[in-house]
Amino acid sequence: PDEAAVITEPLSCALHGVLEAHIPEGARVLVVGSGTIGLLTIAALRVHAPTCTIVAVAKYDHQRELASSMGAEHVVPPGDKGYGQLAQLSYQGAQSLKIVAR
Repeated sequence: PDEAAVITEPLSCALHGVLEAHIPEGARVLVVGSGTIGLLTIAALRVHAPTCTIVAVAKYDHQRELASSMGAEHVVPPGDKGYGQLAQLSYQGAQSLKIVAR
């Protein structure tokens, strides 16, 4: 059906980004943006890097809810509101965040 075909290209972009990033086991990953491709990236990360910790940046309430429900452990707002949270998450432990999608 047309509905399935429409999502094919964005899903392939998200999957390509995840596969090209070579996410190591247990990595901490930052997904900047929780629109269609960002949310599909979170889904692809859950399948291809299930042990990673996902931090997502989401502008709107509905995006924050979707990012969380799709597997992001931390969801922060963009801009000044999120900078402090993102800085704190960036420096937890010895491993820095790896950016996969933006």
